[in-house]
Amino acid sequence: TLSVAAPPTRIGDAAAVKRGRELLDLAVKSVGGEEVLGKLVSVRAEATSTAKEGGKDHTNRKAWTGRFPADFRLDDNWNDSRWAAVATGADAFLATDEVWSMHAQQREALEKEFRHQPLVILRSRARADFVAAAEGGAKVNDRAVEYVAVSFGGTTTRLAVDVENGRIQSASFRGRGPTLALGDVRLDFREFETIESISIATRWTGHFNGQAAIKLDRKLDRVLVNSTLDPGTFDRP
Repeated sequence: TLSVAAPPTRIGDAAAVKRGRELLDLAVKSVGGEEVLGKLVSVRAEATSTAKEGGKDHTNRKAWTGRFPADFRLDDNWNDSRWAAVATGADAFLATDEVWSMHAQQREALEKEFRHQPLVILRSRARADFVAAAEGGAKVNDRAVEYVAVSFGGTTTRLAVDVENGRIQSASFRGRGPTLALGDVRLDFREFETIESISIATRWTGHFNGQAAIKLDRKLDRVLVNSTLDPGTFDRP
């Protein structure tokens, strides 16, 4: 079982910080390299799942849209019901049939959901508040890895970096589980695709408090990189 990362406790340890940066540099190479990552403007990931309740099938369509450096949108639609959460530098709101402003905790939760994602983490390394520290090694998905705890924007994530190829095998953090309770979340990345020269995880399995959590499993239907987004994607209706 992987433990959830607290803010790096060895941030004053120069060797841990140096190794943490080396691991992240290795991870950057695995996703396509510094030049490709630097040209990353936006990512949109979409996934569809079904659930049965009251004898009826319900379809959930989710979409995560990020525009760098820090504009995020989550769409979470059930059947014909529409729900969206948007946070930008200038605004943060929720939209269904009505629109209302987010309070600070809602905005923080949305931003954290995105900031735990490896691609967002790697794209954020130039931030002034970005810190990383290596935390030793283990095996994940039968691969030798080294852990690096990364913190920025009030969000901390523990990444397992494959020491051979730099691929991020898992991400661990404090988050919401299947019943929305807070606990220890771990996402193990199982499948990857190269899209517009960037390697992106397209399937992962989830664990919560050390136990398999099927509701956290995800297989993406589609990923769009640097696509032309709808003009109003991040605008309040």
